[in-house]
Amino acid sequence: MRRTLTKKEYESLREASFKLGHPEIWDLIDWYCHSGMRKTEAHKIKKEHINLEEGTYYIPDQKNQEQNQIIYLNSAQLKIAIKRMRTKGDMLFDSTNFRRRWEKVRAAAEIENIDIHCLRHTAITNVARHCKNQDELKEFTRHKSDKGLEPYKHLIEEEDKKQIQEKATAFFND
Repeated sequence: MRRTLTKKEYESLREASFKLGHPEIWDLIDWYCHSGMRKTEAHKIKKEHINLEEGTYYIPDQKNQEQNQIIYLNSAQLKIAIKRMRTKGDMLFDSTNFRRRWEKVRAAAEIENIDIHCLRHTAITNVARHCKNQDELKEFTRHKSDKGLEPYKHLIEEEDKKQIQEKATAFFND
């Protein structure tokens, strides 16, 4: 079962990354937590795919069969991309020995029962809490069908219920 990171776990991963001398792993972890990207997508980003002026990147091909899809960077991703564009190599992230470095950071942060996909799950869960509907969430996740949204659907419904209840105060607040 997938789970989300707590804020404390997120901070622990950041601290462990720097403590172990792996700031580049933190950049990738932070990217996952803010982008909702799949592991295979993030590991394939070439610097030439990033357009800092427009604040976009494009995915030449992806799991959902979309090709050459333009994705807008949020402020956290843009900050990471600007920093990573100054590093050596053609790739935005160095995925050499990624699994080994990830496991060291995860162990140093003392976080169990978490894998890379949980970082995507964290991003999607955080976005789902603020979406108005499934279509917005589908746009963020890049799922082709509603089936992929099932684990997050209740979060959208909870937000809808909260907003509906708040409407009862609208008359008195106008």
